[in-house]
Amino acid sequence: MAKQYILSVMAANRTGILAALANALDELGGNTLDVSQAVIRQFFTMIVAAEFPENRDPEVIIDHIRAVCRPFGAEVALKDPADEAAFEHLEPAPDRQRYVLTISGPDRPGVLRFIAHRLAQNGIDLVDLQGMRREEDRTFLFSMELDAPFG
Repeated sequence: MAKQYILSVMAANRTGILAALANALDELGGNTLDVSQAVIRQFFTMIVAAEFPENRDPEVIIDHIRAVCRPFGAEVALKDPADEAAFEHLEPAPDRQRYVLTISGPDRPGVLRFIAHRLAQNGIDLVDLQGMRREEDRTFLFSMELDAPFG
């Protein structure tokens, strides 16, 4: 039986970091289940849901990935989903629906706070967020995948 973990990696973006990480996962017998990766302001960021052989010690996983990614100055964290109460479901509940919301407008401090509070007040879970500020006209652009109750 396989054991699942959530792994996050962050480092200054350099060619080869993904190859190094993929090699480390393979050497550990890891299999990627879900992955999200982005380069933000020249920083490589990646979060991976992966499964490993059940007897693989989590300290061995994190130590090996840190060693392989050391040339990239990577910060590595590992979480066991079984230790987190937040993992109640992986799919939207039957009385919920997925939506994509795109928002843009003049940029100013507090925009994301306002949006996040409004979503939370309405019981809407933010599943994925991509955003940026356009410097030429100082506007923001957010694209969000939401898990919202019907109605």
